[in-house]
Amino acid sequence: MRTGREAIAQIGNTQWNNLMIKFYVADLKVTSILPPEDFTFYHIGLIRIDQSSFKWDDGTVTVETNWAPAQPTATSFTELCVVVHAVTLEWYDRPCNVQSGFICERPVNHFCSGIGTSCQNGGSCTEGLTAAQCDCPAGWTGSTCDVDVNECSSAGLNNCDANAACTNTEGSFMCTCNDGYQGDGVSCQ
Repeated sequence: MRTGREAIAQIGNTQWNNLMIKFYVADLKVTSILPPEDFTFYHIGLIRIDQSSFKWDDGTVTVETNWAPAQPTATSFTELCVVVHAVTLEWYDRPCNVQSGFICERPVNHFCSGIGTSCQNGGSCTEGLTAAQCDCPAGWTGSTCDVDVNECSSAGLNNCDANAACTNTEGSFMCTCNDGYQGDGVSCQ
């Protein structure tokens, strides 16, 4: 498989019934569909374009390779498809009409790049199987980390002294000692 891509599923008998739903939800690109059987080789969506060049099914020419020893073997255009061995993960060229398993894939960061508005206020995007979410830093919440947490709404959200006033600020809070007390707000005497 190429750099920048991740395997979504290796389809077996128990997964076949949910396959089409997963394709739709995860926007999968299937390189080929065959009956759910055990295969030794899996088509990876790479085809020969000339004697020594291969391209992915999206049209990009491959740079990285993982050929098995003495591969690729074709001296003519009879072995146009590239498969990966299920155990060694080495690549082999072979005729496209030879049945192989298949691998579903999607671009890495597929969902993060698709979020309408990016994570805000220092939030970071985390990929899941079918969606992405923003992981928000302390002080922020919401689907894109755009909602300020009011740390003053609960004593458990701030470390202000009992003799201090808590003031919510954007993404944080301030502690100020009450009249008659001195300190940094976290400790008031």
